[in-house]
Amino acid sequence: MMMHRGGRSAGRMNDGKLNDEVARGQRAAMLLGDEIVTEALNTIEKRYLDAWRQSDPTDDAKREKLFQMLRALDAFKEHLTSVAQTGDLAAKELRRL
Repeated sequence: MMMHRGGRSAGRMNDGKLNDEVARGQRAAMLLGDEIVTEALNTIEKRYLDAWRQSDPTDDAKREKLFQMLRALDAFKEHLTSVAQTGDLAAKELRRL
């Protein structure tokens, strides 16, 4: 295993990077738990789903656009969740050090 100065392995994050990941994770978790953000995401999702349900089944372009918008909304939530989980893992790693 390659070692850096100070005896740290090249594959392990340094404390500063871990602390940054913890802070990012806390911010992401705060956003995910924020009442206004949750309300906005749920409202947007409901609007897209309602528009899809009310769309003409033959209107492929509109239905595809709504599907893509729902996927983008899901991707946004998934990214925040991933950042929060990475922050949790970084916090555990810091405690282990």
